[in-house]
Amino acid sequence: MRYGIYYAYWSRSWNEGLGSYLRHCRSAAALGFDVLEVNAVDIERMNGEELGILRQAASREGLALNAGSGLKKSHDVSAPDPAT
Repeated sequence: MRYGIYYAYWSRSWNEGLGSYLRHCRSAAALGFDVLEVNAVDIERMNGEELGILRQAASREGLALNAGSGLKKSHDVSAPDPAT
């Protein structure tokens, strides 16, 4: 079994930058977690270089990354309307 923690445990904002996620990787690993869950919206905003840096930092710390986010009503995957 793997144990993870959501980045927001250390955050005061829903919008994080690469530097914050790098710190969160170190913190999660130091506490013995196996997975760091990050905000999918922040990941979507990162360019390829930033994503590579984050991936390398997580790997260096022995962490897997998982992305999640609360969706807006217009993106509700359980909506009965297929267009949503």
